[in-house]
Order: sequence, then C-alpha cells, then structure tokens
Amino acid sequence: MEQPILFLLALPVIALLALSWVRGHAAQTAVPIPDLEWLMPGAVRSRLEERVCITLRALALLALIPLVGGPGERSREEKLEPTPALVVVLDNSSSMTAADFQPVNRLDAAKRVLRSFLTRLPETGIGLLALAGSPRTLAPITVDRKFILAALDRIEPTSYDEDGTAVGSGVAIAVNRLRSGSDGPRRLLLITDGVSNRGNVSPADAAELARMMDVRVDAIGIGTDAISRFSVPTAEGLQQDVEARIEIDDRALEGLAAGTGGSYSRVRNISDLENALAGLEATYRTSGRSGHRNGKLDWPALLALIASGLVAAEIGFRHFVVREIPQ
Repeated sequence: MEQPILFLLALPVIALLALSWVRGHAAQTAVPIPDLEWLMPGAVRSRLEERVCITLRALALLALIPLVGGPGERSREEKLEPTPALVVVLDNSSSMTAADFQPVNRLDAAKRVLRSFLTRLPETGIGLLALAGSPRTLAPITVDRKFILAALDRIEPTSYDEDGTAVGSGVAIAVNRLRSGSDGPRRLLLITDGVSNRGNVSPADAAELARMMDVRVDAIGIGTDAISRFSVPTAEGLQQDVEARIEIDDRALEGLAAGTGGSYSRVRNISDLENALAGLEATYRTSGRSGHRNGKLDWPALLALIASGLVAAEIGFRHFVVREIPQ
C-alpha cells in the first residue's frame, strides 16, 4: 500500500481487540438472570466464546483496511506497466508518387495499408514521422488512434526544397522519440523506396544508435524494379512527370534492420505490403499489460476474500457453535 498513513486506521481496532481480551481475562463469569433475558438479543455466552467472535470481527476489519487505498494503487500500477511503443517512419519523397502500385501510387498504397494495420494495435503507443530530405514529426507517441490516423491522412508528397531521402536522420529522430516515450518494448517501422541521399546521419550510424537504445528497426523497401512514372516538384512549385527506374538500397536497409535485431522485407505490390505488415503485427501488438499483473497476486481481491471468510466464520460460530448457558 502506497499510503502508510492508512495503517493508523488499524490502531483503534487493535486497541479494542486487546482491551476485550484483557477485560475478559479479569472479569467474573456472568450469572444469567432469567427474568431479564428479554434485554439480551441472544443467548448468554461465555467470555471465551464472546472473545472469539470479537476477534474474528476485528481480523475482518483489519483485512479490509488496506483496501481503502487499493483502487488508487491499482490504477497507478496499471499506468506504470510497460506499454509497447512504435514509431512509423514513412517516406514521402517525390519517388513515392511512382504509379507502380495500381490503382494507386506507392505513397497512397502505404497509407491505405498502414491505416488498417495501425487500427489493429489498440494497446500500442504510436508515433509518426514523414521522411524526405529532412524528417518531420507529425505525431508524438500516443494511443489516440483518431489523432494518428488523421496525421497519416495528411501526409502528401514533399516539396522541391525538401525532396530527397534522409534515412539515417529519420531513424535517429524516431529513436530519440522512442527513448523518451516508453518503458516497454520499442519498435521502429521504416517504409521507403529510395537510397539515403540527404541528412548528416548514415543508416549505419542510425542502426548503431538504435541498437544502443534497444530499439528494433523493421524496414520495408516498397516498389518494383521496373521503369515507373512519377512526379518531381520543380523550383517554380509545379509538378513534372518523369519516367525512370527508382533504385532501392536493399543492402543498406537490410543492414539497418539486421543491426538492431529487426527484419527487412521487399514488397512489390499491395498484397506483399499487407503480408509484410501482418508478419510484424504479433510483435507490435504484444502488450505489457497483463490480466494476472505479471504473475503477482491480486492483493485487493485476496484481502476481500479473507475478510469475507472471517465474517462468515463469525456468523457460523455465533449461530452453530455457541451454546446457551443452562439456567
């Protein structure tokens, strides 16, 4: 119990219990007076039998005293139990507009599948970063799914000044978010279609940082190997359609994931992406909350059971064991 002052409630009960035993030991045995039996609701009891009833009742009260602070303690304990945390880093560079995930482009396909995936993780804290030339935090780690999904919907292809892919910087920022966001299992999901060509942190250095912070990185390379049409932003604020084969640095992404104990998947269509996320779902949804509270006894329930048992014992003793003293 986190409120020791509540134990002061036990002092009057203990004092009365001790007083009843002292007085019972010193007192003379009572002599029943037949004409005055109507003043007594029950039969005349011996001092020993009376003290047994008082003792059982006092023990029941003592068992209930810790429950006065029980609900608050339980709520605090549940809040302190570790909850899994996941930060999603989604590439929104211009190459993610490649139209090789028909009927949508890569970015829209990723957003669509992620929306379904994140709603299946109700107990996990989720954060969201958009990854382009400079990573941008769109949502801190939270269990508010409406907030996260609204942030996901707002992700659009980046502008001319921010175009590029800063994989290492994105991972480093996400790791920093996870470091201060959860005491439970920490995971990072990176979805990208390019080569790290911006930022001051290399993927290898980011992997080392994640490993030191005990963050597992799972990476998904999204896109086909075929020539694809996508839109590139211009300095004038316009969009220019180009066709090219977009290179994905599978080796760097695989090394990034492997260095943190994570996995790397290459997906070339929506079905592959759904399967890759489904394979990670069991890991991300593992909760620190436990119905049996990590194997510990449920003390409030146990104390309530003990108190109920003592009250039942007193009632049984009073009605089935105690005998009337003969007149």
